[in-house]
Amino acid sequence: FAEIGPYSAQLQSGLPPRWPGYHKVILDEGRLHLHLYYGEALPLIKKCDFKADIWFLDGFNPRKNEDLWEQEMLAEVGRCSGAGARLATFTVAATVRNGLEMAGFHLTKRAGFGKKREMLTAVMPEDMRHKSQPKRVAIIGGGIAGASLVKACFNRNITPILIEKAPHLAAGASGNPIGIQSARIRVHHDELSRLSVSCLSFASYLAAKEGAVAHEGSILISHTDKELKRQHKLTEQQWHEDLHLPLTPSDIAAKTGFPATHDGVYQAASSMIRPPHFVTSLAKGATLYLGDEVASSEVAEGGVTLTLASGAVLEVDKVILATGAAMPHLLRLCNLPDIPLDVSAGQISIFEGDNTKSDLITGLHFGGYLTPVIEGAQYMGASFDRSGQREVSEDGHQHNFGLLPPPWQDVGPQIKGAKGRLSHRLATTDRLPLVGAITDQFHVMTALGARGLTHAPLLAEVAVANLCGYPTGFDQEVMAAITPARYL
Repeated sequence: FAEIGPYSAQLQSGLPPRWPGYHKVILDEGRLHLHLYYGEALPLIKKCDFKADIWFLDGFNPRKNEDLWEQEMLAEVGRCSGAGARLATFTVAATVRNGLEMAGFHLTKRAGFGKKREMLTAVMPEDMRHKSQPKRVAIIGGGIAGASLVKACFNRNITPILIEKAPHLAAGASGNPIGIQSARIRVHHDELSRLSVSCLSFASYLAAKEGAVAHEGSILISHTDKELKRQHKLTEQQWHEDLHLPLTPSDIAAKTGFPATHDGVYQAASSMIRPPHFVTSLAKGATLYLGDEVASSEVAEGGVTLTLASGAVLEVDKVILATGAAMPHLLRLCNLPDIPLDVSAGQISIFEGDNTKSDLITGLHFGGYLTPVIEGAQYMGASFDRSGQREVSEDGHQHNFGLLPPPWQDVGPQIKGAKGRLSHRLATTDRLPLVGAITDQFHVMTALGARGLTHAPLLAEVAVANLCGYPTGFDQEVMAAITPARYL
């Protein structure tokens, strides 16, 4: 089919890795959003919460693939169908017809194709509800969360307006010269684990596309007995080697150029990212209000009026709050409910010139992290300080250096003369992000903690899909874990 060659090539180039679970792919400049699930159909669809308009059921002969045509599976197809949804399938088997009718579809037999004498079409009874999509959305916050929301708005043909208090984008934690994208895999593969793996799949592809990758791959060191036991359990679960490849000390020494006394895990899918570049690329094309902030907000029928400190007045359909440490103040300013939030300071240490350990060739995680030398500098981090720290301190450098496993403290970078950068992170009390509606007009995407570079791009897609009434892609358990409703 030569006429579809360009589309086929675009699809193949955008397909995600074969990691179990949910992945999102955006094609044709945002006109097509592909939600792709790898795994057994019935357990996956039971957790989904979307309303499909069209189904094409191609599960091969029901006699050869009974599981895909059983009543329980067809009932889930009905549950995930919107009013007026249409369906087609090559089979007209009685078990399939009965299952679809019990799921609520109205069926029609039609002439088949090729050797198939008949095929089946179906429709779910219609109602008068229609989706409404906002045209103008104000995004408050110019870090990785706000920039990812800009990109997600453009992918839905929505005009984004970005408001940032600082005079430039990426002024907070997203302004660190180097940051890390990596998945946090947990032994029980809970909501955070599934969210993290799906987010890494999307974020790593997008970072590469935007030219923000500085270094690929990193090693997680099993630096404590507890961490070693955790990694052994994960190895037994047979994760894809892109996410979990066990290493011996000699493997680590070969991959890093450092002497090693601990086991570890290589995560090929992890990357060192240039956050300021990533943020600027994602926010490209938005209407920007830099060095400005919201002074007041007024909700009216059909939208929100924002008055900025500069005097500018913005009429928008929806507002998404995407700030970090300023979120508690912003919630009060917009007369929104308080949410229990935790602000911590994070200091990174920057080594240059003779202070670097230039022969480290792969990034390391060990409770903190250490990068290879990237464009003349090496980075170590990051502290978690809840004391209200505002300035780079020697104590912060000592904390970062102290996280290094002892064998490497003698061969690592020299802390004397280290430079630093300090910024503030926001997290919830349960350490899960906040994504979704607080009121009909005000939504949030915040509390990403130290994982904004990994989680923000896909969570922004979820936030904007939620805003528009489209499928978010994540299963019901993940959505329940990140919704603000859990605190309201």
